[in-house]
Amino acid sequence: MATINTKTYSQDKVEANKVTLAGPSHTVSDKQTLSLARVAPKPSGTNPGVARSEGKFTRSAVTNVTTGAKADIILAAASSVPVGAAVATLDDVIADFRSWVASADFVNHVKNGKILVS
Repeated sequence: MATINTKTYSQDKVEANKVTLAGPSHTVSDKQTLSLARVAPKPSGTNPGVARSEGKFTRSAVTNVTTGAKADIILAAASSVPVGAAVATLDDVIADFRSWVASADFVNHVKNGKILVS
């Protein structure tokens, strides 16, 4: 179980290297999920590989109030971290990413497709 922004998500589905959590409003016809996935590094020659991960929120949204038509809103964060990368560098990138996602620029980017930065 995970609490995110006051919503409690419970384990719904487990697959190899992926888990899907269902939110409190999740039903058969209305999605409210968080999926967490990972891909282990695959060394090749002298390259020790890259660890990959993704977190993805999916939420059903009504797109036409007259017909009740729905479509999915998806917000995802993916990472690709080379094996051996300095932890301090990774921490710095995570801090920058958190700051951007918490900014008005991110909201404007998602809601309005703006790629300008204030």
